[in-house]
Amino acid sequence: MELWRDGNRVLYVYPDQGLAEQWERSGHGSLHLTTWFDKDKQGISICLKTLENVRVQNTGLKSGRL
Repeated sequence: MELWRDGNRVLYVYPDQGLAEQWERSGHGSLHLTTWFDKDKQGISICLKTLENVRVQNTGLKSGRL
């Protein structure tokens, strides 16, 4: 796993799984999660109002989430 951070943006890169997750906190306090899929060259983005709304699920990835 690789971890990149730039201000309010964090990127977890999972080369073995062919995906990356980008977490970004807006100025209003909401969170945006975008999951990028290398094979498809596409991503899925969701907006979470607050961190309290995030439920961590077992995804089989070796690392935790925000």
